[in-house]
Amino acid sequence: MCGLLTCIDNLSTWATLEPVLNPTAPVPLYRQLAADLARRIQVGEYREGERLPSEPELAAQHQIGRPTVRQATDVLVRKGLIERKRGSGTYVRKVEPRVDLFGMGGTIAAFKKGGFTLETRILEPAKLRLVDDDASALVGQQAYCLSRLGCLSGQPVLLEHLDFRADMFPGFDQVPLEGQSISELVERIYQRSPSASRQEFTIGSVSSRWALALEVSAKTPLLVVKRTLDFPGAAGGIHSAMYCRADRIQFVQTLPASAEMGVSSLC
Repeated sequence: MCGLLTCIDNLSTWATLEPVLNPTAPVPLYRQLAADLARRIQVGEYREGERLPSEPELAAQHQIGRPTVRQATDVLVRKGLIERKRGSGTYVRKVEPRVDLFGMGGTIAAFKKGGFTLETRILEPAKLRLVDDDASALVGQQAYCLSRLGCLSGQPVLLEHLDFRADMFPGFDQVPLEGQSISELVERIYQRSPSASRQEFTIGSVSSRWALALEVSAKTPLLVVKRTLDFPGAAGGIHSAMYCRADRIQFVQTLPASAEMGVSSLC
């Protein structure tokens, strides 16, 4: 009877052993371990904020050297899945919200697709003026210019400055914009859909006036996206400058597999 119980205990122990890495596989051991740890994080075996086994523990579990374990965890640190805390250990990172801001549906639709409701507020209503900003594709042209703030749960995450060519969007200053998807309004009212877009990504900051709205300082580095939209028969119809708080949400861009890039809508 004791022999049977011992056998059962051994089988139970064997069933709970860590999966064995394959040293003969073409994939390096550290990448095998990184993939296994990533899988465990994704299925919730290691939860947000939880401490991972130490490097010596992982090395012993998988019968590999500590340098190999360190390589594996380096991969996960670069991917943003884990973080090291000096003197404490390695922990599963909090997953930041991700929004494909530069997709086909525009700003509000992009947040909605990501599972968030973007609250928008017009800071400066559309006014007709001569664009004198050299950074705008519409410099030297008459345009309707406006500024809009986007918030999540009351926290500012995005500031947009938008210029609309006056000859393409007559009467734009009379269009009700508060809480609306501007890209949908442009398509519905003016029957215009963009045919191409150009985007420039930089790091910059905003003036003290706009910094107050974004709840940052004038020296805080922000992700700056400048975008120009072309329309059939009319290049440079809309220009926008977006200042993004990447510390509160991850802004990403999903690229199509085709060599011909899809058109990104504006807002």
